[in-house]
Amino acid sequence: MPAHAQRNGLHVNRSKSCRFDRSSSTRRQDMLKERWLKSGRRMLPVVGALLVCASLSATFPVSAQDSEEHAGKSAADNESLEEIYGKIIYDGISNPEQYSLDNNNMTYSYDRDTRLHNRWIVQYKEGTDEHADVAGAVEELIDGLNLFEIGSLNILVRNFTYPEVSRVRRLEDGSDLFMSSRYMDEAEAVMMMRAFAFEWPVSSVKMDLSSGRDFALGLSRPAPVRINFSGFSNHGPYAGEGPAAGSDERRYDRFIVGYKAGVVDDGDPATIESFRDFFEQLGRIYIDDFGRDPPMDIAHRRRLATGADLFVIDRLLTEEEMFKFLTRIAYNSDYDDVGVAYLELDLTRQPAAVASDELRANQYALGTAAGGIGAERAWDRTTGEGVVVAVVDTGITPHHDLDAHVLPGYDFISSPLEARDYDGGRDPDPEDLGDYFYPGECADMPGQSRHSSWHGTATAGAIAAVAGNGLGVAGAAPGARIVPVRVLGRCGGLDSDIAEAVIWAAGGDVPGVPANPHPAEVINLGLGSRSQECPITYQVAIDTAVALGATVVVAAGNDGGDASGFAPANCRNVVVAAASDSAGARAGFSNRGAGVDVSAPGDAIAVLSDAGVDPRAQAGYGSKSGTSLAAAHVSATVALMQSAAAMPLTPARVESVLKATSRPLAGDCEDGCGAGIIDAEAAVDAAAAGEGG
Repeated sequence: MPAHAQRNGLHVNRSKSCRFDRSSSTRRQDMLKERWLKSGRRMLPVVGALLVCASLSATFPVSAQDSEEHAGKSAADNESLEEIYGKIIYDGISNPEQYSLDNNNMTYSYDRDTRLHNRWIVQYKEGTDEHADVAGAVEELIDGLNLFEIGSLNILVRNFTYPEVSRVRRLEDGSDLFMSSRYMDEAEAVMMMRAFAFEWPVSSVKMDLSSGRDFALGLSRPAPVRINFSGFSNHGPYAGEGPAAGSDERRYDRFIVGYKAGVVDDGDPATIESFRDFFEQLGRIYIDDFGRDPPMDIAHRRRLATGADLFVIDRLLTEEEMFKFLTRIAYNSDYDDVGVAYLELDLTRQPAAVASDELRANQYALGTAAGGIGAERAWDRTTGEGVVVAVVDTGITPHHDLDAHVLPGYDFISSPLEARDYDGGRDPDPEDLGDYFYPGECADMPGQSRHSSWHGTATAGAIAAVAGNGLGVAGAAPGARIVPVRVLGRCGGLDSDIAEAVIWAAGGDVPGVPANPHPAEVINLGLGSRSQECPITYQVAIDTAVALGATVVVAAGNDGGDASGFAPANCRNVVVAAASDSAGARAGFSNRGAGVDVSAPGDAIAVLSDAGVDPRAQAGYGSKSGTSLAAAHVSATVALMQSAAAMPLTPARVESVLKATSRPLAGDCEDGCGAGIIDAEAAVDAAAAGEGG
């Protein structure tokens, strides 16, 4: 045993019990006070030894011999340490008696994962004028614990370095609010209160219960900061059930932080930097929960066009780890204090298409049969001239049946690896280099692989492929122009990239990206994935685009289920398209439900493609099915409507006309297929006449 562990009336023995000599400690307390007043220096050995004693007692029950010896002492000798040092207020503690320093048989009983703490309120003794550096003293005290060789016991922390303690602010009553660099369970939090109480100027210490975290899955109070649980296997959070089957395969390393209106001034770099620094510290705070070493490195990636910040973690977390990480942030009132409004994952989305087949010899979708939208008849009035449609997708490949109708676009994929262009990320070239991947390349799809879909080219062609050239197929709005916006790459596309692409497509500003010279009146989103609710990042982007006058058309999804569980179909201010077949009935793969606005052809659609299986080869044709093709036909119809209208139609008017002019499906769709199959001719006539339905 180190000799210095025997000083100051304290004896730490190998039975892990502690005996306290009150008279010696009283003298030491007087000495501490005198030296504090003269120089502000601390006598750490006595304080450290006291904390070690308390910590050891908290972790290991004392021996029977020591208990009997302690029981024989006089009441005077057993006078509580709280009468000599600062008072510990046990508000919020499950069983205060078990933590009393008078109780020499400390075997604690509490739910380790139910309540977590990281803030304390410290009141000072009367006449103490200078105490701004109390935090420094506590930090020294904690660092000094290593002198007593307890590091291997991990008493104060588990699988982590010692926490840093800092003074947050002075409260109105003259007390100070302190915060540690990580959350602690109940017993650890009590140990910290003892550390404060052993400092001479401290009159009392208690936990700041407003910052405590109820960590059971069934949370008893709402979080100060909203979490959007979109992308988690169970919702609300986890619906009190824990992760769903298969969720252990999911991995996450990106999250988005949104702020309250008016809190972050984009023109104030200092304010922005303070938020970034705030979250970059989280890696050191929460890594102990995951038992990882070294601590996580969290880096600010960029400020999004939505006003939110994107952060990236240096490793992949499981769903449960990311859930804990986000909820601990949300239940810390500090983040609400500084203006954080919401947290959500930056998820990866996929094209909303299904398998390709041989090229069909006809395009039923453009005709007037049961499954058609009557686009050919609408061409007698307009083919969509003068209207720009942005296709936010995999980009575009060179194609002789489309090139003449393509305007300059942009590649919004921020990862050079996912973009496959290896030129530093975003650039003005939206060429589709293939979204193929091999097993093990995509964290969201372990063990899976796929060939390139050339999805953006297929979608763009369904909207505006050249008509009347004797080649291939015709688009439903062959006079419209396409702005290709690439967001889907090797493993899909990130919400943060997609959201900024939507804003840019509508003519909005995106930091670091040149302005779009051809703002779109229609934005086609033939992508998405399962999601319990609309990501806030999406909703902000969509609302921005709609405010700029763009109609946003989205695919309902191809799971054959309810569109309310598919994003961005579950967002507000969008036109949701379900897929119908050549007979005018709902396509079996199409999502449905109350959230669907209209239906359109999406089964076995003749499309533009590329002959390449993985990398691009040469232009070709094919056949695809999916609600993304239904969305393309709706977007083309909107282009026809806008071209025929005397004045641009608002997005709300567009949706109203589409619904009012749709016709019923040939078969029943009790589960919800919207107003019916769109009728391009009727919609164009209504738009030209200024009707809103």
